[in-house]
Amino acid sequence: MKLIPTTPASRSLIPTTPDPRSLIPNPSYQRKSARGFTLVELLVVIGIIAVLASSLLLATTGTTESARAAKCLSNIHSLATAANA
Repeated sequence: MKLIPTTPASRSLIPTTPDPRSLIPNPSYQRKSARGFTLVELLVVIGIIAVLASSLLLATTGTTESARAAKCLSNIHSLATAANA
């Protein structure tokens, strides 16, 4: 009887059966995906919303001031026109 030497390449050609434990779903993975948001994710979202709201508030304040200045200038122009008439 002649023995055939096995090499790493020839061993990879031999079909193997999967480990039965790998076919069972991991309960910790399922629990993690159904848990929801973490505290860090929630705080990041709140921070982003706060930054966006503050930039919107600053833009609105600047627009209100320029509108008030335009209204004042229009009133002065109307008074000057009425005085010259």
